Amino acid sequence: MVTARPYTHRLAAIETDGLMLATYPHGRLTPLADHKTLNYLYYYRAGIWALENDAHEALILNADGSVSETNTANLLVVTGKTVINPSSPHVLPGVMQAAVMTWFSENGYLVTARPVMPDELFEADTVLLTNALVGAVPVISLDGRMILKNDNDIVKNLTKIS
Repeated sequence: MVTARPYTHRLAAIETDGLMLATYPHGRLTPLADHKTLNYLYYYRAGIWALENDAHEALILNADGSVSETNTANLLVVTGKTVINPSSPHVLPGVMQAAVMTWFSENGYLVTARPVMPDELFEADTVLLTNALVGAVPVISLDGRMILKNDNDIVKNLTKIS
C-alpha cells in the first residue's frame, strides 16, 4: 500500500519560527558510525527522546563532546560573516547543507569547518538546521536555553533556496 498527502512544512505544522534542540545524552560511540549503514535506530531513538523532552530535534554529539548534527539535519553556525560547518568524522554531508554553504560563500561569507562545542551555539548570531525536506531553519533554543540572536534577513534569504 502506498499513501500520500500534501506536504506541510515542519515549521508551519508546529506553528513556530524555529526548532528547539535538546542534547541527546547518548553520544554516538558505535563503530558502525564509520560506515553508512541502513541502521537508523540510533537517530530514531534520539528523535523520540527529543520529543519526550520538549524539543523538536536531538543534538547529536561526537565522542569528544563536540557537535555533529541532529537526528534529522545538518547544523551550521553563523557568526558575523563566518559560517562554521561543525567537523565530524561520521556526519553524512547534506544536499541542502551544500546549497546553503554555496549561498553563503556567494554572498561574501567565509565558510569553514572546525569542531564546535555545544556552548558555542549560544555565542552565534544564527544557528541553522538544514535538510532537503525543510530547507534551512533556525534553531531557537538548546536544552531549554534560548538562542536569541537569529538573523531574520539570513533566514528569509535562505528560504528562497528551499
